[in-house]
Amino acid sequence: MLKNIVIFTLILVLGLLLSGWDHMTGSQSVVVDNGNEIDGEEDGLARKDPADNGKEPTPETPHHEPPFEDEPSDLPMVSIIIDDLGNNREHDMSIANIEADVTLAVLPFRDHTLEVAEFFANRKEMILHLPLEPMSESEFEERMMKVDMTFEEMAGLLNESLEELGSYVEGVNNHKGSRFTSDRRAMGTLLDIISEEDLFFVDSFTIGTSKGYALAKEKGIDTAVRDVFLDNSRDPEDIRNKLLKTVRLAEEQGEAIAIGHSSPETISVLVEEIPKLEDRVNFVPVSELLR
Repeated sequence: MLKNIVIFTLILVLGLLLSGWDHMTGSQSVVVDNGNEIDGEEDGLARKDPADNGKEPTPETPHHEPPFEDEPSDLPMVSIIIDDLGNNREHDMSIANIEADVTLAVLPFRDHTLEVAEFFANRKEMILHLPLEPMSESEFEERMMKVDMTFEEMAGLLNESLEELGSYVEGVNNHKGSRFTSDRRAMGTLLDIISEEDLFFVDSFTIGTSKGYALAKEKGIDTAVRDVFLDNSRDPEDIRNKLLKTVRLAEEQGEAIAIGHSSPETISVLVEEIPKLEDRVNFVPVSELLR
């Protein structure tokens, strides 16, 4: 009996000694929790990804914030159209000094029409400045749209104009044209032709009875209408005041369109004043203000 007690005591002591050895060597236990391995660690338990399959862990891709993007500006928008390009090369080329996005309205059949269009290609938005019949016969032009023209005659004249400028222009506005734009039949016919050419129309609104803008909207043609003429007077101070009037109008209604001409006075004022106004309005091509 005493022999058995001694043997049992030795076995018990040996077990205690072995248990203490395991603790000293830091052996970790592994248990299973719902099918996912859990490794025992000094600071607690960390769940192991079942997809690791014993492979070295792949470093986590660093988190990068998306690149900063400018917020869309909520400033009012102003579009300035400069008419009558093609007559004077020197004046027209100086428009390049205007850094803002202005739209250039180029006359067909002029000495410098093609040269100017080629120069400003991919620099400024351009539209065809199409001569239409005015009220006064003293202002008639040799080649212009007239109220008594047929559809075919109008289409032929527009096509001739686009032969020079078609690859450069995106739309049309009227040069003169108080009589023509006031005639519903003539204006409607021209707009149908413009629509076939996939061009937009800007009504220069040279007379209060113009039907161009309203008819274009009726026909579903992209269109806009002039709000302010900048240079009925060539005095720089008057032009400056009209530009400020345009800015104030844009601030009141969200947008405004002004038309000026390719003259030294107008260009000089725009070069000088536009940078001072860019914290109040965005200057945009007229195609951004189509309705």
